[in-house]
Amino acid sequence: MQLTRGAVLCSAVLWLCIIAVCASSAQTATPKELDDAVAVFRHFSPEALDEDDWEARQGEAEKAWEVLKEAGAQGAQRLKQELERIEEAEESDDYFKLVAAAIVWEIGGLDEAPTVTGIWKSTALTAEYRLVFLTAFEAARTQNQRALPMLRACLGDKDGEVVLLPHGTFGWPLTHEFLWGSFGPTGLPELTRILATSSDPVELESATQLLARAQYLSALPRIRELVAHGSVDVRGAAVRALGAYGHPQDHELLVSGLSLEDPQELHHYVFALCEYGDLRAVPGIIPLLSTSDEELKREVVVCLALLLCPESLEALKADAERQVAEQGESLLARGVQSVLDRLGLDWDAYAAKSTSEKEAALAKLRHESQEDVWPSDPSSASRDGLLQAAEAWKTNRRFSEFADEGAGVRRARELLTAATPADINLLLEVKAALLTRLSDECLYDTRLLDFAVAWVGRSRYRAEPGVCDEVKPVT
Repeated sequence: MQLTRGAVLCSAVLWLCIIAVCASSAQTATPKELDDAVAVFRHFSPEALDEDDWEARQGEAEKAWEVLKEAGAQGAQRLKQELERIEEAEESDDYFKLVAAAIVWEIGGLDEAPTVTGIWKSTALTAEYRLVFLTAFEAARTQNQRALPMLRACLGDKDGEVVLLPHGTFGWPLTHEFLWGSFGPTGLPELTRILATSSDPVELESATQLLARAQYLSALPRIRELVAHGSVDVRGAAVRALGAYGHPQDHELLVSGLSLEDPQELHHYVFALCEYGDLRAVPGIIPLLSTSDEELKREVVVCLALLLCPESLEALKADAERQVAEQGESLLARGVQSVLDRLGLDWDAYAAKSTSEKEAALAKLRHESQEDVWPSDPSSASRDGLLQAAEAWKTNRRFSEFADEGAGVRRARELLTAATPADINLLLEVKAALLTRLSDECLYDTRLLDFAVAWVGRSRYRAEPGVCDEVKPVT
């Protein structure tokens, strides 16, 4: 559901009430004051009001929220009574229910987690998803196991969006990454349990993505089973997850998917093989350059460009020439030329080289690209240095300050190369701290952590974590 500007304004006002620090203790409110406060939010439709209407309602909404919150247990009880009336009358008032859940949470915190969870399970979360998300986010930040049912109640949602000005709009699956990521690695066993027991396709899809990003090995056997699930979205998430894990055992399964005919399914397998990073997949991917499906074609081109070898470069060159002949121009041709420029060759000079020379030249390019992201020989990285820096990253909730021109991020990349599999949880704890900044800006840092987790996670079972000629197990 797209939130109207009026709804966003309302949410912003209400959330300011939620996060405001209330210095006074709970105050007694008269029954009429509580009734009047409840009435402000009953049978209310944010989308029915324009911005001018909201400006007139902001003060009323803020005052009603404060009355209920400052009444403490008395306010929570009044809200619960109203919720019971709604249930008994079989009414539909989702907006009020979500407001009530947020206020009850503010009053009782984790003690009211069961109440909030129950409300969310019986309510369309998109009626005011921003309020749901921000309440769940506050619960997640506690990193307390009692908050997990609240996060589970959100896991089956795929439609909710939250506008965080000036950062923009966040939707699925990023909403779940913020919630479960900020909770930290102690939430992964619960996600694994959900993966094993849930029948809800969205829960399965969401949990699969989160567990794969965290390189949580206990979930891998179940994810392999989900490749045969009845929902195409769940199957796709499972296939992509196998690419993210990059386990030697899954190469043949992923390559076998290239024989499918459905473009959506093929897209999942090509994406996974790109993540998997095994050059043996290239011959099976090349024929898909002829697809008429634009999204699949783009993914095939990206995959062949990343799995750079003589076969993939020649296939891209041939397809670029076909595009030029048909259309007069080709962005793909520019991409091929950029590879040649990096080699310092034109096509004729490249083509004149032997197969072994071509392989060596392109392997050098792959290595240089990898070095830009993950240096193999950092000058001053140690595990002790990483452990010390990690504590600072968690405290500061960032790698660097705004004025250091990226020096902090560059140093973080260097230090992260010293991480071992024993440090995966630590890296996820750092990510949790960074995510509490709740902005698109923090994602630049967390993506570096994701890369580190994937690299270190893969090192547990494959000889070369990155793109390689053949994924082989650790010996």
